[in-house]
Amino acid sequence: MPISSAAEQQNRLQFVITEIELGCTFARIALTTTSRTTRLRNIENARKAYEGAIHFLHKTSLSEIDREQITSSLGKLEDVLVRLEHS
Repeated sequence: MPISSAAEQQNRLQFVITEIELGCTFARIALTTTSRTTRLRNIENARKAYEGAIHFLHKTSLSEIDREQITSSLGKLEDVLVRLEHS
């Protein structure tokens, strides 16, 4: 398998960041809606975004600073997902 170029790595990093942001958006909607259907759909969407970020994170080379920021953001999203799924 060929080594990924710097541009490919940057694209993967941006994808991971976008997935985390998307997951957070879905989680916020789930937290604030009064509709059960909307809540459940957005919890599922947030979970898929979280899983997508995790999947591509393992394929992405990160600097220590990027890794710390991504790990922190993923941890926060995971905490919200746990709260949503248990409420």
